[in-house]
Amino acid sequence: MTKEEDQISINNILAYIPGSIYWKNRDGVYLGCNKMGAEILGLNSPDDIIGKTDRDFSWRDIADVLKETDQRIMQTEISEEIIETPTLADGTKIIMLTKKSPLYNDKGRVVGIIGTSLDVTDRKKAEELEIRKNISEQMAHDIQSPLAALSMFANKCASIPEKEHIILRNVITSIRSIAHNLLNGYGKEGQRSSDEDAYVLFPFCISEVLNDKKYQYRDLKNVRFDYSYTMASSFVFIRGNYSDFCRMISNLLNNAVEALKNNNGLIAIKFIEEDQKNKIVINDNGAGMPKEVVTKLMENEQVASTKESGHGIGMRQIRDTILKMNGHMSIDSTENVGTEITLTFPKSDYPNWFTDKIALHKGDTVVVLDDDPSIHSIWKNRLEQYLSDITIKYFTQGSETISFINSSKEKNRFFLLTDYELRNQGINGVDVIEKCNIQKRSIVVTSVYVYQIKDFLEKFKVTKLLPKAYIDRLSVAIEEQLKNVDLVVIDNDASFLEALAILKKDELLMDTYTSAKDFLSNLDKYHKDTRIVTDYELKDGMNGFALAKLLYEKGYVNLYLLSGRSFRESEAPPYLTVVFKGSEDFTEKLL
Repeated sequence: MTKEEDQISINNILAYIPGSIYWKNRDGVYLGCNKMGAEILGLNSPDDIIGKTDRDFSWRDIADVLKETDQRIMQTEISEEIIETPTLADGTKIIMLTKKSPLYNDKGRVVGIIGTSLDVTDRKKAEELEIRKNISEQMAHDIQSPLAALSMFANKCASIPEKEHIILRNVITSIRSIAHNLLNGYGKEGQRSSDEDAYVLFPFCISEVLNDKKYQYRDLKNVRFDYSYTMASSFVFIRGNYSDFCRMISNLLNNAVEALKNNNGLIAIKFIEEDQKNKIVINDNGAGMPKEVVTKLMENEQVASTKESGHGIGMRQIRDTILKMNGHMSIDSTENVGTEITLTFPKSDYPNWFTDKIALHKGDTVVVLDDDPSIHSIWKNRLEQYLSDITIKYFTQGSETISFINSSKEKNRFFLLTDYELRNQGINGVDVIEKCNIQKRSIVVTSVYVYQIKDFLEKFKVTKLLPKAYIDRLSVAIEEQLKNVDLVVIDNDASFLEALAILKKDELLMDTYTSAKDFLSNLDKYHKDTRIVTDYELKDGMNGFALAKLLYEKGYVNLYLLSGRSFRESEAPPYLTVVFKGSEDFTEKLL
């Protein structure tokens, strides 16, 4: 085999080796590399490496260290395996497992070094992730036992005032959330298993975090907090994870406090509602930040935070949360003047478990259940103007409440406003609602945020929630007593309605109308979930589809069309169930 043929064979072998191979002379000058090595370096061909040194590449800052390693290998003639972390021309930082060995000529003299490198970036990241996962699991496990003890202690301390008890419970919740995130932060593809579709009641959550911060920094006389928002913005939601949102606000406020140094400082939090967006603006009059630091923060670069600047701590969690909540952050900062951070998020509709109003009927008995008598006083101030139409009963014990409501034959005359936490009673407010069986006419009024009791609310579906801090903002309406009927039927044919009433008089409580106009004039007398059946052909220039559409838009959801006509499936709207009047079992289908 000729020398030229030898070279061709060597090049073919090098081309198929799964790694980068290169060789240098004693002065550190590259003499050649294989095709993969050239591709990693961004070279057009292996020949382009010839004559270059490590100072000609993007890792020039560690060229001297590499040269010392090469010299040692050539002097000792002992191969070494090392980890290298070069930064490529495109800015990518990779991890290479490299084995360097002496390069000999045909006379056995060391003339340079030969190196074989494998890209182990993914493997190293996986190993690091596994290590972090193991550490996180151990930390979370170690947290759980003292956390459980603290939680039991908090529940047993009935003498703790409500305000302090809320702070203690919030601390426990925060620690539990951190432990949960530690356990779930390294799942499949590194994704958290948090509740991304939860709802965050914007002003309420900020108030909760701010209360914790005022308590945390109560000994710092130089720190003042100011929070402002309009009453109209009290009931504004965004979609996102409650715990992540609170941690984000907490991190931002901690940064602001750090930036104040020892000066008399003001941290102002302002909530702004704009069109379809919600904004939180956090101002501090602290040290401020240089423009280059602000640029790095906005470009997601790592910033080595210091006490002097106070910013950068927790920024990864802040950015991750903003991204998950489809939000945006802007930073305006001037050194020795202060920093303004603006968070912008899209608005959301109300979740189905929340209410900002209470609809009472004349003659109702409103039952207030709370183990803190001070809450009774708040409710008294809120409802006393309606005492000519309603009666109010106050209870501190869940068992007494259950006995009182269940002893009455007219449960539909009660409206229950119950706390969730009933300390040292063995039951909670949701248990009371279930035992009294008045889910439709109950509101859980609590300082426990919804994500902790959402399973109970989803179970009942019709029971609503209101934060205690919002009692004074609750809208109250006194309405006429609603009719409790099983069925409402609107049909032009009076004889048909009469026959239906006779047929079902012992089974159903039924109201019938021959005119859509007459029915609509009495519509407010019926509950939103009342089963309403309408014929297609109606008087007053309206058909069944039009009436059903009007009812659906007003919030009535249990809608049926009973007709002698047959309709194609696509003709009827999805919220309307069509029943053929000619079928033998049409009455069963309506029930």
